[in-house]
Amino acid sequence: MQNRIIYFSTVTKLACILVILAMGIVLHAQQSTSRGGERGTRPEWDGVWSTDYGEMELGQHGNNVVGRYGAENGRLWGTVSGNTLDFEWEVQPDGGTFDNGTGEFTLGYGGANFTGSYVYSIDTYTENTWNGTRARDRIIEGTLSDVEYCVWHGSWRTDNGAIMFAQDIKSRDVTGEIILNGNHTAFTGTASGWNLDISFENADGISGLGSLTMSPDLGAFSGELIPVSTSTGEAANIVGSFIGTNLRSQFAGTWRMTWGDTEILQDDITGIVSGTVRDAEIGDQTGECSIEGIVVGDLCHLNWTLTSAENEISGQADLSKPSEDSINGTWQYTGSSEPGGKLNGKRE
Repeated sequence: MQNRIIYFSTVTKLACILVILAMGIVLHAQQSTSRGGERGTRPEWDGVWSTDYGEMELGQHGNNVVGRYGAENGRLWGTVSGNTLDFEWEVQPDGGTFDNGTGEFTLGYGGANFTGSYVYSIDTYTENTWNGTRARDRIIEGTLSDVEYCVWHGSWRTDNGAIMFAQDIKSRDVTGEIILNGNHTAFTGTASGWNLDISFENADGISGLGSLTMSPDLGAFSGELIPVSTSTGEAANIVGSFIGTNLRSQFAGTWRMTWGDTEILQDDITGIVSGTVRDAEIGDQTGECSIEGIVVGDLCHLNWTLTSAENEISGQADLSKPSEDSINGTWQYTGSSEPGGKLNGKRE
């Protein structure tokens, strides 16, 4: 009997040990899964890497990554999916020839290294190897006095509009456009580290200044715009979140929309759009409708004019693209601050 008690006691201990080990394995798996590509609170791709093409510094915010590398003013930007980073790259040596292309990195187990390849845009069939090893964490605290690669370039969404920044490699000069509360304005600016000072003037003669600060993770900015040509001169706070490096969404095409079948033409360089709405129905009016406007980032701001047998009415519309084949937005009458109705559409 005593031997049997000892036997069962030993078996019980072994069973408890096995249960504890199994719980530890499950907990570790859950933790690894829940990190979703993060090392603690720092995203996996964020850091400084030693690569085949020199040292590379990457900043990651969510699924978006931007960075610089090498000694030839190289920069890249891309999107993370699982353990893969799909990216575009470009280099422009001082006094040298500009090159660009695409590539893909795959993160190794534990996030200590990556393997990958890239191609030139002029030769997409020849893959070249590009591997790297994590060298150290990127210092993201504090304010940098000098940033040698562009952190502002791309499209951003704000609470009440969209904004675009265009910044060349290793340049402090920034140009851009903004749609804010239905008003389109172009601006110029100068970057200094994580800070950007801009000046702007729109078609209505409203001019002003702005001061913006980029977040250390490169995924958001905040600041204020101060109109100086108005009597109030009250500052407007603005907060933006990164969308992507494609500066303008493509609204060109034929759309079956709430107000009628719509044909939109878009200039890819300027973002200017024009078009017509066949047999338009806006509010309680029907007739021929012409549209014109501009695309900034993922927003399109339109002015429309509908001519019927009785009279002519006009207004504005703001559209966004939740997908490549759909449009959502609202329209309103000129002089009204209230939306006239929703405006949805599908690409034909």
